[in-house]
Amino acid sequence: MTIKHGVFIAAFLYQAGALAAAPNLADGLWEITTSMDGGGSQIIQQCFNRAEIANFSQSLPQSGALGGGCQPAVQESGNRATWTLDCAGPPKLSGSGEVSYSGSSFAASSKLSMAVQGQKVDIGQRVSGRRVGDCKK
Repeated sequence: MTIKHGVFIAAFLYQAGALAAAPNLADGLWEITTSMDGGGSQIIQQCFNRAEIANFSQSLPQSGALGGGCQPAVQESGNRATWTLDCAGPPKLSGSGEVSYSGSSFAASSKLSMAVQGQKVDIGQRVSGRRVGDCKK
């Protein structure tokens, strides 16, 4: 896994953690679009049942899972959550993000900065999702 892919996964999980704090989302088939600053995007479809949505936060990394005692500070207001992250490392990592959601859609964005071999790497990401139907049995 490249550093860029590792940071991409971390950013998505922290956004999902903010989202999971108040999972006001419908179960069913979801289309999730992820894009990175500078190019690259991916669209996937995935089914989520009610139990998976209710317990989503249990699948997220715990404090320190990325090293350096990383843990997001999440603030919620209505259907919106914001977060900040500061990890001592290695690698040193900091960032912020936000997510807004309703029963059938969500939109999230994040900006992360990290030092890799003495060079600063900035990564921006956007993730959106929408419920597209029921899961096939």
